[in-house]
Amino acid sequence: MAINIRRVGEVADGSVTADKLAAGAVDLSTDRVTGALPTVKLADSAVTEGKLADDAVSTNKIVDDAVTLDKAVDDIKSTTFIGDETEVSVTGTGLDAVKIFNFPVNTQLIPKKLRFIGSLKTSATHIATMEVWINDALAPELDPLADPAGSPLISSSIEYEVKDVEIDISTLTAGTHTCTIKLKSDTEGGIASNNMVDILLVK
Repeated sequence: MAINIRRVGEVADGSVTADKLAAGAVDLSTDRVTGALPTVKLADSAVTEGKLADDAVSTNKIVDDAVTLDKAVDDIKSTTFIGDETEVSVTGTGLDAVKIFNFPVNTQLIPKKLRFIGSLKTSATHIATMEVWINDALAPELDPLADPAGSPLISSSIEYEVKDVEIDISTLTAGTHTCTIKLKSDTEGGIASNNMVDILLVK
């Protein structure tokens, strides 16, 4: 059988395969490895948190505007806007406006949600309802996770309870908008009361 003898240093294309490399033959810590790893050679999800050394990513390695609020939780994106601790009450089934405030939408403040937190109580054996209205809406804003048949801001307690709701305001145009808080009872003799409101705008 004839042996094809090549000159030293001449290696045919494709002749060095993974099977021909001994374990540890390629040492990435030596100067035998040069150049940068092309992005196409880096598999999706190849770089995990466990592969990053402490302080591996510094601020000077992050390009401007690379970190946005899109990946942040709502608590980080929230801005305290307004609060009030005036006690107000409504007697009967008529829906009455008890508190009102305006908020802006512009190029500097573009909120996606309005987070409403408020106290609510009723008189004995009655049910109190608190509603949040935006601008001239035909119906109150409801929590999309709540029962669509009713407002989540309902209380049958004679002691103040803290209620909350998040309202999608991402479609509001630039300008000044109005938020109105309304109260009512389930019967003519019932009393619905509120003594605390806290409003946050979520960017």
